[in-house]
Amino acid sequence: MSRPGAKVYISARKAAACEETAKRLSMFGECIAMPADASGAAGARTLAGLYLGKESKLDILVNNAGAAWGSEIEAFPESGWDKAMDLNVKAPFFLVQALLGALRAGASTEHPAKVINIASIDGLSVNMQPTYSYSASKAGLIHLTKRLALELAPQHIVVSAIAPGAFASNMNKLARPTMLSSVLLPDPDGPMRARKSPRSSLRSMSCRTRTRVGRPML
Repeated sequence: MSRPGAKVYISARKAAACEETAKRLSMFGECIAMPADASGAAGARTLAGLYLGKESKLDILVNNAGAAWGSEIEAFPESGWDKAMDLNVKAPFFLVQALLGALRAGASTEHPAKVINIASIDGLSVNMQPTYSYSASKAGLIHLTKRLALELAPQHIVVSAIAPGAFASNMNKLARPTMLSSVLLPDPDGPMRARKSPRSSLRSMSCRTRTRVGRPML
């Protein structure tokens, strides 16, 4: 987003990593670090408050933060359930709620504001790993996206979601190339198909001249 000239704020729980990423992305355009723990309603409101202390309008909100927990069903803890639900479902909703005024201020018929939720293929199909709360939370986020899209479209705020498959990251170590052969199993609902990359999907959805009102999922 910073490449075409957008002013970008990024947030992460780990301040050092957030600052370092902002510094790296600033090579392509303006990128400002805003470290915060956005989990739960309180965390979402704290992050929104930091943003509103600097800006009065918001053109595009990307809810990308996520948490997972894996454990066999007999030992799956309530803390693992709550961790995923608080960050993956509760935080996006309350962040939209807290930033609704800024989104409305940045929205117009010609250039609607955008909310883009990063869900997961696990919210659409069955993952054979014992990540019960993660799968349930991502399915919940997908349905929440549809409900928010219905509510906010008349206000010129377009709400969409991206459901990417496995990709390597510090959080998703199982998606690293050496592990993929043992993790990716056949989908009982049909074969996995490679569509757009998360990056190209995000670029498409964030374009302010495109609305996608009738297609909240990609």
